[in-house]
Amino acid sequence: AEREYVNIQRKYQLSNDLYTYLLKKRSEAGIARASNISKAQVLDYADNLRIKFVGPSKASMIMMPMTLGFVIPFILVFLVDFFNTKIIDKKDLSNITSIPVIGTIGHNKYNSNLIVLENPKSVIAEGFRSLRTNISFLTEGKSKYVVSLTSSVSGEGKTFCGMNLSLAQALLGKKTLLVGADLRKPKIYDDFELENKVGLSNYLIKKNTLEEIVQHTKLDTLDVITSGIMPPNPSELLASLRMREFIDEVKKIYDVIIIDTPPVGLVTDALLINKYVDVSLYLVRQGFTSKSQLLAINDYYEKGSIQHIGIIVNDVKQRKIGYGGYYGYGYGYGYGYYSSYYGEETKRKSWVDKLKKIRIG
Repeated sequence: AEREYVNIQRKYQLSNDLYTYLLKKRSEAGIARASNISKAQVLDYADNLRIKFVGPSKASMIMMPMTLGFVIPFILVFLVDFFNTKIIDKKDLSNITSIPVIGTIGHNKYNSNLIVLENPKSVIAEGFRSLRTNISFLTEGKSKYVVSLTSSVSGEGKTFCGMNLSLAQALLGKKTLLVGADLRKPKIYDDFELENKVGLSNYLIKKNTLEEIVQHTKLDTLDVITSGIMPPNPSELLASLRMREFIDEVKKIYDVIIIDTPPVGLVTDALLINKYVDVSLYLVRQGFTSKSQLLAINDYYEKGSIQHIGIIVNDVKQRKIGYGGYYGYGYGYGYGYYSSYYGEETKRKSWVDKLKKIRIG
């Protein structure tokens, strides 16, 4: 009984000590909580006469995005225009040269280069017809004339324009001759499925006669003279008296003579031929020709070294043509790519079709 009493006494003592400890801690916590008195004092309660909003105003929240929306695009457009060195629009040409633009040719999306012959209802073919009409103004109504095509550098489309312009003249019923005077880099014969064994260079060295170098095409009114063998002295051949004799001789046979010359920015061959021609056409390719490359031809024009010259803007993209005509020339371009007059697309593609095309691609 005494052992049981001791055990009970021990449990009672432990519970009493624990209870006393917890009461002590609760008292300490209450004292600590009561001692945390705030030092802040309310001097005066706010009312509608003594308050002011210090955050962003509604006007500033609207003006800031609008300002950024205008300023940032303006800066980007300015930087793009400032660092752009290519010919893009009419302003780029008018700032550099006063040579008139007499024609614009659209981007060739076909597999063939003979657009006027194989796709006569296309916008590109209509561009060459418009160019053919504008050339008649530069020739001042001459029934027979000589036209030369040149550019700043290779790759701007001289041969392409020369072939299609000659086709446009031939389809009008004029006896036309296309001459490949680029003795360094001949190209014409491939598209007409002709050979380049004999040509202009053979005539200039008196190896072949005119009848031997003339090649006939599928059109009865169009003949072609290729450049022939590549000579070591093309500039001297084009500047020789034999070249003048060649021009005089073909003038007696043909109504229109179109000469595809080398780039004037690289060699002087085009300037040597210029004294024999009635109209000089200078090719400018959109997004390809540099602005600095036009300075030389503009200098020749201002000095009077080249007369009766006009600029052709080549490879104009569809988005440029579809809005009233690139550079404001050629009312025919006003129909755009969506006109059934040209036999092209007659329906604008919806944004759903464009999205499908992007996803498929």
